[in-house]
Amino acid sequence: SCLVFSKILLSLIVLCCLFIPKLFKSKEKLEKSIAVLPFRNLSNDTTQLYFSDGIVEAILNYLSKVGELKVISSTSTKRYRDTELSIKEIARELGVASILEGSVQKSGNNVRITAQLIEAKTDMHLWSEIYDKDISDIFAIQSEVAQNVAKELKATLTSVEKEQINIYQTQNPEAYSLYLQGRFNIEKRTEDGFRKSIEYFENAISLDPDYALAYAGLADAYFLLPWYSKMPWKEGYAQSKEYVNKALGIDKNLAEAHTVLGTLLCWNDWKWEEARKELQLACELNPNFVPAHSYYSELLDILRENSEARKQINIVLELDPFFPMMHSLSGAYYFRESKYRESLDEYKVLQELNPGSNYALGLFYNYIKLGEDLKAVEALQKVLLRDTLTAKNATLAKSIYEKSGINGVLNWLVELALNRSVPDPYELATRYASIGKKEEALYWLEKYFDTQPVDLPRINNRPQLETLRSEPRFQAMIKKLGLSDYQTPK
Repeated sequence: SCLVFSKILLSLIVLCCLFIPKLFKSKEKLEKSIAVLPFRNLSNDTTQLYFSDGIVEAILNYLSKVGELKVISSTSTKRYRDTELSIKEIARELGVASILEGSVQKSGNNVRITAQLIEAKTDMHLWSEIYDKDISDIFAIQSEVAQNVAKELKATLTSVEKEQINIYQTQNPEAYSLYLQGRFNIEKRTEDGFRKSIEYFENAISLDPDYALAYAGLADAYFLLPWYSKMPWKEGYAQSKEYVNKALGIDKNLAEAHTVLGTLLCWNDWKWEEARKELQLACELNPNFVPAHSYYSELLDILRENSEARKQINIVLELDPFFPMMHSLSGAYYFRESKYRESLDEYKVLQELNPGSNYALGLFYNYIKLGEDLKAVEALQKVLLRDTLTAKNATLAKSIYEKSGINGVLNWLVELALNRSVPDPYELATRYASIGKKEEALYWLEKYFDTQPVDLPRINNRPQLETLRSEPRFQAMIKKLGLSDYQTPK
């Protein structure tokens, strides 16, 4: 039917927007671009997966320090672990000219690593090597692989980059193995994963007290843990700040540590310009480090520097095109810029990448702005169906719309929010603002402010709250956040 065909066509359009690389990049930039695929774990022990993944992360870490290279993040390349796609197809999806692939086999203290660099358009091997070494040589191997790749791609290394590639964060293979397990667990983005990563990082430090990356890993874990658990934010912050200072005390040029410090200055200290300085430095130290660019984009978003936030999130999407959270951020930023069609596209990509995400809420707001109210209601129904407590209201939403239009739906959403066993102050603030009830909106926003949630600074650039900006009570909150000088969108 036409409806089925339309859905298929829409899906293809969304996938093309995501997967077809931009055609108007300079030839030189494309030639100096690479993706490192997950190395095959040839060990009999499947628990050694963390080790093969860790080898890839280490090589990526070295390569990402080369400013002339575009290096795709492992978040996007891991989807190709068991793929049947050809090298050429993978390179096309990721928008790169070269692919590095390989395998790892670890047995006791012996490790065998194979690596081959492939030119995607010709499927020609540019370079390959087999390493049969003691595990104590692992650091030299990773550095050598990165330097050979850079050489083959004709990337010129600055003196600082050469120095960074030759720095080994630890000389202790066991500490390194523990660090890899810490990173493996932190990437799970779960409370259990963060707590396990903390144990691994602590054990790595017990073997090497000068392991700066392990301290940075602890700082990162403690910064993220309160977002995913009931750990008080102040407790997580204190631990994170302590470990990030230790990391920088050992290695002042560690991008990972400067990134965490920048986020702490942003979300906890509200020291906006100091946060900017740290995150800019992290981006300079490691131009391909996705967290530095993504956190920097969030700071710029808070400061209402929309065009600069867009630049940073675009860099992230170049480096990590399959990271769902980044498409969510991009969709939100387009919404701030009043680019509702572009925002819709990003939320549709998010739907393709992570059907379990809350993409439909983004669709709801965009369709209202575009005057496509029926589509907005259909998106709202998907939102309601996600929660067993509200699923029964999904059908009711449609009938209310047919009777009272979109304004009736917005008023009904206020009633739903009020009737929750524990009302969400922020939800009520935005709901009341959407129907023009400023007094009620300010009342609930102040209650939200008093709870001091971690992401409180975001209120400075929320379009749903824009009608409140001229109100003295709203400005009082902005002043407490130290954001009074950041009121004009840029």
